[in-house]
Amino acid sequence: MLAYVTVGSTGFDQLIGVISTPAFLRALSSRGFRRLVVQYGSSSKSFNPPSRVPETLGLSIEHFDYTRWPQQYVDNADLIISHAGTGCILEALHAGKPTIVVPNHDLMDAHQAEIAEELAHGGRDPEWKKEFVRNLNIENSPATENFPPIALSTVDLNGRPSVRMVSPRGFLGDGFLKTSATDQQNTWTSDIMTLCTHAQSNKVQELLSTPDTQLVCWLPRAQAQIRCSGRAHLLFHPENPLYSTLTLDLEHRVWPSRQDNREDVAGDDIPPVVVDPEFVREQAFLHHSPGIQAWYSWPAPGRARALDDSLYPKDLERIKDSLVRDRCKETARRNYALVFIDIDHVDIVNLGQSTRRIYTRRSDNSWTTTNVNP
Repeated sequence: MLAYVTVGSTGFDQLIGVISTPAFLRALSSRGFRRLVVQYGSSSKSFNPPSRVPETLGLSIEHFDYTRWPQQYVDNADLIISHAGTGCILEALHAGKPTIVVPNHDLMDAHQAEIAEELAHGGRDPEWKKEFVRNLNIENSPATENFPPIALSTVDLNGRPSVRMVSPRGFLGDGFLKTSATDQQNTWTSDIMTLCTHAQSNKVQELLSTPDTQLVCWLPRAQAQIRCSGRAHLLFHPENPLYSTLTLDLEHRVWPSRQDNREDVAGDDIPPVVVDPEFVREQAFLHHSPGIQAWYSWPAPGRARALDDSLYPKDLERIKDSLVRDRCKETARRNYALVFIDIDHVDIVNLGQSTRRIYTRRSDNSWTTTNVNP
């Protein structure tokens, strides 16, 4: 295993001094590391590893002041220890590497401490989600409230491709998609994207038959194309004949939205995460306009239209007959299905920056990042 220490173009005497001590080297070796690469910048005098300790620990050490090819070490590293320089941090994040960030408090300004503080408070959102949200913000669409239309691809029951535009509700845990009634502060977040659909629509049968799907959107202001691939998990109303227990383990797919949400809670007193899928589905339904809610009371999409216009109310709240209004509301709720997309592959092309990054989820739910040609 390889540990890579980098301090960028300046020096960081304290950090370089610590990583060359016998205690640090023993700790590194005890965790299975067999190679240490140190880029110490102008702090060469602070790098003084004991002559015999690395050899007895089975640890090889490579060191230099600067390198023109730092990416080779980033790509091969199992752990990166870095000063809080923006460039070093972004390289590590884009490569999906475990990273320890140490701000240099001896600098004239506090920018490194500020960067580290912001990262620490940024939660565990994968880099692709952060890039997704940054692009959405450029489009002036708040990511937690108003996603742009996205193309959803499926395979129809005849094996042919099928695609349509959908409006995502957002990421589970964000905005109105709180995980449970007890979570009023959006304590938890995730990279699970949610969609809604009429339970009798063709795409429901297609997703039940072939859950693998892809979402694609083009954001013109950001000049970005985003493709998200994953597996669809459908949640129906308990009274819907298609209802079954959700197979996606949501409680193990969420994390604190910001670490400072937990600062006032000590150790073992942190309550366990609770994800109530029914609560999430109901909140998603309630945050539609009355006109959209009414659509879910209509007959099955894609079938021949009935002659009775009363089957197609425009606004549930404007139905004068209270019995009819209540019946339509119940029908709408039974027909409202929530789709959780468990994303495992993301492809983001930014034409404005001439970049393209492929994000792939590992089995432990961490992510790798690969830079490819646009």
